[in-house]
Amino acid sequence: MFIKNITFTKVNIRLAIILIVLSVMLIYANSLKNSFVWDDAIVIAENSFVKSWKNFPAIFSKAYLTPFSQIEYLGINSAGSGETSYRPVVTLSYFIDYSIWKLNPFGYHLTNILLHIFNVILLFFLAGLITKNRIIMFSVVCASSR
Repeated sequence: MFIKNITFTKVNIRLAIILIVLSVMLIYANSLKNSFVWDDAIVIAENSFVKSWKNFPAIFSKAYLTPFSQIEYLGINSAGSGETSYRPVVTLSYFIDYSIWKLNPFGYHLTNILLHIFNVILLFFLAGLITKNRIIMFSVVCASSR
């Protein structure tokens, strides 16, 4: 097939990025109106850990992890971050989100959508560097947009 060997021009790359942004926004835009779900109440809304930047250094210590036995005491006493597994980048995003949005779920969902768009664009370029095949690049992006 001749399509495999056609290289991306700057216009094609811009168009691909626009399509990535639009498709991810279209797929996830309905999440913007939703409230916190599942563990968001424990890890964000009822947890004082991410509400103060003075807790940020604890991300790099054992104090970051919350033992399962202490989860029910979050918000009552200092029981760590509310995380039972080590996810410092996610917790950093909670610190930033709380600083900007406080407890408005819209902002947290918007941040997640923007991070997802950024990651899909990075994956698009990585697939291009590795395969140099437009069909594979397109397939990888379509699979990761969901």
